[in-house]
Amino acid sequence: MRLEHLGDLLKEWNGAAPQAFTAAGADAFKSYAQGFFFDLAANLNEPLMSMGPMLRGGRNSCIAFLRYAQALRVNHVAMNLKASRRPAREVLA
Repeated sequence: MRLEHLGDLLKEWNGAAPQAFTAAGADAFKSYAQGFFFDLAANLNEPLMSMGPMLRGGRNSCIAFLRYAQALRVNHVAMNLKASRRPAREVLA
């Protein structure tokens, strides 16, 4: 996922979804979830970088991204730590 494309992806989803929700009407809730591999850097201020299906960055850029996603009306985010350079226990501590 490219960060700069998230807004376009949401517009496409919201534009396509009404056909799928015609029984519920055009104003039906259209939940959107985004999943990606995440590598949380030890440097709190490391800028967020998109590397295909993986995001890498520091705590502060991660928080900024989550706020951006929330503003775009992303309903669910799954952050997979499997590809992280740091152990999951350390990242979650």
